Amino acid sequence: MTFGLVQNRSGKFIKPDAASFQAAASADWQKAQDFYLLMTDAPGEAAYPIAATAFVVMPKKPRDPARSKSAFEFFRWALENGQKQASDLDYVPLPAGLVQQIDGYWKSEFAVTN
Repeated sequence: MTFGLVQNRSGKFIKPDAASFQAAASADWQKAQDFYLLMTDAPGEAAYPIAATAFVVMPKKPRDPARSKSAFEFFRWALENGQKQASDLDYVPLPAGLVQQIDGYWKSEFAVTN
């Protein structure tokens, strides 16, 4: 596939690859309330500036706890088993620290995950 180098916030021209996407994903998630963080134009010399964040919105007090529990079971499976598959499909797996942070957030914020 043909692509061009894109200048990032640090002034570096970066090619789109797994390493530059991982650099963008290695943002400071600790300060992001409810994981609301846009990775577009992420800081870092190696970060590709055109990276996207995907969001999942779940109610903290679901009307149907069984359905929410099923959704969380899928997301848990994705975090625990989907990282390798993400790499195989040319997606960038989440940083390990972020996976731990997500797990802790789920346990503290959503009763249906326990």
